[in-house]
Amino acid sequence: MTKKSLTKAVVLEGGIVWIISSIVGLALGIAIEYVLYNEVMIHVLGTNFSLTWLPIVVAMLLELAVLCGTNVLCIRDMKLNVASDLTRSGE
Repeated sequence: MTKKSLTKAVVLEGGIVWIISSIVGLALGIAIEYVLYNEVMIHVLGTNFSLTWLPIVVAMLLELAVLCGTNVLCIRDMKLNVASDLTRSGE
């Protein structure tokens, strides 16, 4: 496996993990926020629940950038390709 194919595989895997974690995190976060907001803000202050999408989108894009960036930086610094690393380590 070459560095380029490994990078593609890791970024694809990271993208899939990002999509799943973002969907689950978004759903749970909104549900928890709604329940807590109903219990505290509506009963205490009498305000309505509203959701702002811009911070959610920005947070998801930053999460993707960090995920892909760390993977690409680690792979970029590899000296040998994966096949020769595994052959030398005896695995």
